[in-house]
Amino acid sequence: MLGLTKGDHQRSRQARYAAVVDEVRETLSQCGFEIHRNPTQSLQIHCDYKA
Repeated sequence: MLGLTKGDHQRSRQARYAAVVDEVRETLSQCGFEIHRNPTQSLQIHCDYKA
């Protein structure tokens, strides 16, 4: 069984890759996708196509 990623590990990775992740999120939004509002799903870039 897979465990959840610990919060401090998530935060360090998020800080390291924030610029790239933000760019991907913006591009997905421009293409009609909506990123989930749940913080965990948002961090994993779970999204739905809304067009």
